[in-house]
Amino acid sequence: MLNIAACNIKTRTFESAIKACDEVLKVEKNNITALYRRARAIALQINAGVPELRSALKDLKQILSLPKSQKKILKLDYVEKERDRI
Repeated sequence: MLNIAACNIKTRTFESAIKACDEVLKVEKNNITALYRRARAIALQINAGVPELRSALKDLKQILSLPKSQKKILKLDYVEKERDRI
């Protein structure tokens, strides 16, 4: 599902990417990759408003609050950069 989400983000089909990430997060609520890709898909939408951006920010903050051992998958400076961009 995460590969599907990545492909959907690249092809700019953000709703499908969000749904794919949601499916992963139903099983594993702290999946860093799913949280990150969902945040990107939400934030990259042209019509994203304040509520959507807050949702993306919530995902990024959740990643940053996880124990360091779980965060090794992503480069934290990149996650922080995305958080600051939103």
